[in-house]
Amino acid sequence: MLFKDFTQHSSGLYLRHTEENEWLGKSGMTEEQLLKEFGSQPVCPKCERPAWRDKGWKKEKRAQCNHCGWAGIASVTVKEYMENKMYKG
Repeated sequence: MLFKDFTQHSSGLYLRHTEENEWLGKSGMTEEQLLKEFGSQPVCPKCERPAWRDKGWKKEKRAQCNHCGWAGIASVTVKEYMENKMYKG
């Protein structure tokens, strides 16, 4: 899956990285579409992909990653991650 218009930007590297997440499998998403649909989802601190909100999300910000299996307390959402350019690379 390729994300339109962002392959030349540093955020494009992060967008391509997220495409390995099975439940994010929408081809041709722009950065704006990603943020609109998944911006409030937590980011896995282990593999940097969007994670699922888990039981205890409202109180403790608990999340679980379906890609690498990480489970714990998430400190940042996809929107914050992209806006603050926290991605590696």
